[in-house]
Amino acid sequence: NLNGHTLMLTGALTGTGSLRGTTTSSLVVNGTVGTISFDQSYNSLNNLTITSGSATLGNALNIYGTFTPTGGTLTTGSYLTLKSVSIASSAVVGVVGGTITGNVTVERYIPKSYRAYRDIAPEVYGAGSIFNNWQEGGVAASTGIFITGTTAADPSKTHYSSTLTNTNAYGLDYSINGTASAFNFVNGAWNSGITDTKSTTLDAFQGYRVLIRGARDFNLYTTPVNNTQNGLQMVDATTLRATGQLVTGTVTYGTTGVTNTATGGSSYTLNTAVGSRTGFSYIPNPYVCPVDWVQVYGASSNINASYWYLDPTTNATSSYRAYNALTGSSIIYSDEQNAGQYIQAGQAVFVQATTSNPSVVFNESAKVPSSTKLSVFGATNALSKIYISLLKQVNGNATVTDGAAIAFSSRFSNNYGAQDALKLSNANDNISISDKGQSLSIDGRLPATATDVLPLTLGQLSTTAYQLKVDASAYISNGFAPYLLDSYKNTTTAINGIDSIAFTVDAAIAATYQNRFSIIFQPSALPVSAITASATLNNGIATITWKAVGEGNVSHYDVEKSTDGTNFSKIGSTVAQSTTTTYSLVDNKVVSGNNYYRIKAVSETGVVNYSNVALLTTNHLSLITVFPNPLKGSTLNIQMGNVVAGKYVLSIYNTLGEKVNEQPVTHLGGSGNYVLTINKTLASGVYGVTIREEGSKQVVYQTSLSVMP
Repeated sequence: NLNGHTLMLTGALTGTGSLRGTTTSSLVVNGTVGTISFDQSYNSLNNLTITSGSATLGNALNIYGTFTPTGGTLTTGSYLTLKSVSIASSAVVGVVGGTITGNVTVERYIPKSYRAYRDIAPEVYGAGSIFNNWQEGGVAASTGIFITGTTAADPSKTHYSSTLTNTNAYGLDYSINGTASAFNFVNGAWNSGITDTKSTTLDAFQGYRVLIRGARDFNLYTTPVNNTQNGLQMVDATTLRATGQLVTGTVTYGTTGVTNTATGGSSYTLNTAVGSRTGFSYIPNPYVCPVDWVQVYGASSNINASYWYLDPTTNATSSYRAYNALTGSSIIYSDEQNAGQYIQAGQAVFVQATTSNPSVVFNESAKVPSSTKLSVFGATNALSKIYISLLKQVNGNATVTDGAAIAFSSRFSNNYGAQDALKLSNANDNISISDKGQSLSIDGRLPATATDVLPLTLGQLSTTAYQLKVDASAYISNGFAPYLLDSYKNTTTAINGIDSIAFTVDAAIAATYQNRFSIIFQPSALPVSAITASATLNNGIATITWKAVGEGNVSHYDVEKSTDGTNFSKIGSTVAQSTTTTYSLVDNKVVSGNNYYRIKAVSETGVVNYSNVALLTTNHLSLITVFPNPLKGSTLNIQMGNVVAGKYVLSIYNTLGEKVNEQPVTHLGGSGNYVLTINKTLASGVYGVTIREEGSKQVVYQTSLSVMP
């Protein structure tokens, strides 16, 4: 378990087993290590660095940060994926000094924004057809894009199917008007559109202008285009994927073609026309990394010091932007100062010849992997917001008594500032956001990440029956979807649009309202938005039932069981059905004592997420509550009601199942409250809490605990 740390391997691996990585973990190879295998439930890394020696991937590995092969050799076995889950969270490849053997899958996330054209590039060489990559083989998926052409509407086609009936013989998707949506720029002019995506191969050294409508997960024939006052809108966010060889080493665009030692280059040629409004060529950044245009221009010859690109973040028709290497001038948003200096990974741009013999040269040294990733592929200027309202029951009607709001923007910071509004308390019924060491009515933050936990504080409550109304209809996903965490009931609810959650408070039990609710975030590309599991017992036989919300590209569900609440094993599996979202499975073994069940959703691409843990017991357990939850600081309370006297042990586990803290509790019987001081600093995140009898080791209580920084 790397558990957020960096592991350096300097010699041959022996024995059996696998590594467990996370998006906060890193791996360095500094020797000949042989084959590296990863636990496929924990097969992610933030950074991978190869400095010398060699390594071979034995199974799938996802990189979310930086891949830096400064020396040595990595054999990918086609197992390596460079992930892109948001504009900011997109993996890059640093300066390459070593050798990369084998294919790599490169993702490019495009947030929900204007239904507009983007100038993009595949970022890999030898990827094969447009159809098999960007169109996901023609099937319905939460990734990829529709590409249309001369084939007009055909009501007999599904236009949204796991079969190929929504594409014609040339790989083009059927559309209402049969117009082209993907183009090449050749010899100074746009062609009339790509007419065959099955036979047209992606060229790593050629740009493509493509209309982005959203992912391949809606009916292209019947879904209306959303036309707002700001312009046409995408249906949803999507991720383009292409698999091939990474482009490394110097790339030279010239008048006779593209030269590159690693790949052999391309026949694409620069436009040799010369004139004040002519001589434009359309080329991509060939690397999976932002590059410094100033350095590219310095290595090139006979071209204008400016480059031009299409910006889809302004409106549905897009606008051209420019940056000049000599003046350092750009037309760019104020929150992205000097942004034009860096051409983004996967971005295609225009350059202009000044003589009949131009060349454009990209060197590895022009890469800037640490530069801020910019929104050249989408995201509108509108603020992303979540509104939270507190309602109480008055004469049978739900009445709003207070509210709070969270706003996200790259212009904000996660420190208290002008974008925030302090909470001024009402006499009764208050709700606020506990963040930045303050109690806030408005919380302005950077775009969400997977580690963000925003506790909602309730106070001065005047009754017992309430509702939380969470409105995320103005939330713009950056790859992470919002969820409401109920620490008292140990449930997580996906927030899709506007959701209302009824709850009851008991003034005598602080956990029923105090620090009970939090807004958390999870990657929006998970197979399902949320899974709720429950278990029932009849004649000693357990039936596990679960409901999937927002089911996407789920392959199957595994039902897992544990007798200690920590170590789970699979007891059965069910294939996902598109016709239902409610499933059940019978545990054929007679149960006794405590039995814990959870559901593991597995996507068609191997991504997994889990349900809550459902406890089924043949014992009569008494009431135990752990609070505050979320925890901020080191003081944790255990409230026991009508619990048998004895010695108990409270254990805290991280997401990898590692025990990070343990405390003894001596209970004198009946009811009692015990205050524990956590003697180890816990990083922010979600932990598992288990209370066991010291002697028998029997689990008597289990819950999830959110820890705030």
